[in-house]
Parts: sequence; C-alpha cells; structure tokens
Amino acid sequence: MFECGLFFLVLFSGGTAHPREKEDVFMKAVSSAVGPLRADREARIVASARLVAHERAAVLSVEVAGKLLSDGKPLTASVLRARWNRKEKRPEKVVRVCELTLAKKNPRTTFRDEGLDRDSEYLYAVVVRTGAGSGLFKNAGSVTVPTLFSWGRSKTLLALFLFSFFYFYFIRTARRREVFLRRIAGIDAIEEAVGRATEMGKPVLYVPGLEDQTDVQTLASIVILGHVGRTTAEYGVRLVVPVRSPVVMTMAQEIVRDAYTVAGRPDAFVADDIRYLSDEQFANCAGVDGIILREKPAANLYLGTFYAESLILAETGFATGAIQVAGTASVPQIPFFIVACDYTMIGEEFYAASAYLSRDAQVVAGIKATDWFKAVLIGYFLVGLGAALLAKTDWHSEFFQKLLLYLKHPELFRTGEC
Repeated sequence: MFECGLFFLVLFSGGTAHPREKEDVFMKAVSSAVGPLRADREARIVASARLVAHERAAVLSVEVAGKLLSDGKPLTASVLRARWNRKEKRPEKVVRVCELTLAKKNPRTTFRDEGLDRDSEYLYAVVVRTGAGSGLFKNAGSVTVPTLFSWGRSKTLLALFLFSFFYFYFIRTARRREVFLRRIAGIDAIEEAVGRATEMGKPVLYVPGLEDQTDVQTLASIVILGHVGRTTAEYGVRLVVPVRSPVVMTMAQEIVRDAYTVAGRPDAFVADDIRYLSDEQFANCAGVDGIILREKPAANLYLGTFYAESLILAETGFATGAIQVAGTASVPQIPFFIVACDYTMIGEEFYAASAYLSRDAQVVAGIKATDWFKAVLIGYFLVGLGAALLAKTDWHSEFFQKLLLYLKHPELFRTGEC
C-alpha cells in the first residue's frame, strides 16, 4: 500500500453508458491499492485530462494549491492507470506508470502517456503524497483513445457496400444485355397528349423546368424531351420548348434536332421554337403563360424542377383546356400538379421514365440498384419489427431481445456488450 497521502482521481473513459457506475468501480479498485479515499471538497487540486489528437497518447495536467506547499517541501505524485474491460464492465489491474514532482515554485506539472491501444478506455488516478491525512480524490473529465474504425457506424458502411454492389452489378449487366424496366404509365400519357395535339392540329408545349444543366431533374427532362421530339416529328406536330437557361436552350436545340433527324424529318425542325425567355423566375413564368394563352397548345408537358410557378403554369394550361402531363421530384410542387394536371409522374417515377427511354447503362443501374436496396431495407425493417414484437412474448424472448439489440447496435457483435 502507498503511504497516507492526498489523492486526485482523473478518469480517462469514453463510455457514455453509466459513467457514474464506472467511476465508482474504478475508485474502489484504486482504494484497494492506495488506501481509503475522501472527496476533495476544498478544491485544493486542479487537473485536466486530454487526448493528443491523431496520436495514441494522453496528457495529464496536475496543479495543486499553494497552501499544500506552504512548508516548502516538494510533493511526489504517483500516476496510476487501469484499462477498462468493456465486456466485464470493470477496470483491469491498476498499475503505476510514473512519478511526478510538485514544488512550490512550480506547482503544475504534466505527464504524457504514450503507446495506448486504439479503441480502448483508460482510467487514470493521480496520487499526491503529503505524509499525513487520508486520501482525497476529484474527477476531472473523461476521454477515450479513438479507433481507426467507428464500429457504431458499421451499418452505414454495410449499406454503402451493399448499394455499390447492386449498382456495379447492374451496370455490368446492362452493358451485356437489356435489363427489364417496367414501362411507366406517364410515357403513355405523354404519347396520348401528343396524339391529341396531332388530331387538333395544335402545337405541343414542353417546359423542362427552371434549373440549369447541373440539376439532375433537368438532365432527366432533356432525355424525355428527345423522346417527345421524335414523336412530334413522326406525327408532324410543332414542338415549342421555352427555357430559362441559355445552356439548357442549346442542349434542347441539339436534342430536338437529333430527334427530328432520327425520325427522318430534319427539315421540319425549327430552331426558333426552342426559346430562351428569361432567367428570372416569374418573368419566365409570365413568358410561358403568354405562349399558352396566345398559341393555345393542345398538350402541355411540365417535366423538371419547379417552384412557386408550378400552380400558375398548370392553372393557365387548365383554363385553355389543354391536356397536361407533369413530372417532378420537387416534393412541395407535386400536390399542385396533381390537382391541375391530367397525369403526374411523382418523384422517382420521373427518373424511371427517363431511364426507360434512355437505356443508358449507368442510369438504368441507378434505378435497379435503388429498387433492390429498398427491398433489402424493407426486409431489415420487417425483421426488426418481428423481433420487437416477439421480444415481448414468452417464446424465446431473450433471443429476440438480443437480436433487436444487435440490429440497433451492430458494434456489439465485436465488443460483446449486450
């Protein structure tokens, strides 16, 4: 046992569960090694513990009040360390790692403990000897030695690997053979709208949203525009495309020109029908409304990213009696399109229609990988729901309780804490 002295307890612990219980257990282990302890209620010792960033080392700083050094004699402090056993929830053997000297001229000192194991918790106790009196202790905070891998986020890593596997598998499959994609009903609605415009001898209005070429919805809309351009070229219907961005206007012109060429009617393409209106939101909206009221198209197609102008456009088209088809992933605008349009492609259905028409391997792989990943997530949720229900019954309840715990915290597979 150590001589009677003044103790100061510093905890290096990273566990967030039951910190007080861990502290009490460690104090008992220190007491068995150095003798009885009592709380330092007069704050005669100040200490702080911290972990050195990006290193497997801890720094312990200790400072004592001047009255403890009033007799001029230096004090000797012993640093004790114990590694916390997570599985058994107790400290391992308490060992002395160094001796510190505290003098009146320099009452503060530090100690650097190196070579600590990663993903481990260490408990430290600083024992300051005075030669008389019982031991005093005081807590100074808690830290833990970090690990290179955060097991608490293993579910995220597993999900990333799973989705990546699906994605690259379907890319390879799509490049070797045609991958099945269900035909979206919105495509049939678009073709029906173009057919009605053909019967009425009126143009088709196509609005590719308000965002520029960097937006995913705009790219999906441009793909669908190519299909609409081929259909209007085959039926001999005029296609009007007002845009907000000059770059998107150039893209739309090239897509529609290629569509007319593929359909065998390059002479029917009119570049002026792909029009740049304004980059201002409501100025562009007013321009589109003007086209709807003046030219009265028989079919209005709103496919892309929309904002507050969505209802204005849809209501104006409804007032002219046009058949309207919309598609967007902008959640706040979906209700407005639903109530004012004849058919609306909601969210991912819009992207699926683009993938179905483009048949690009990467786009198709994204759709298929997302579907399979969602199926796995649904299965995961169903297993968790079943475990939660069966854990409250008498039939193997302990097994299902552990299963539910592992589903929530997969890192327990490694640590054994359950």
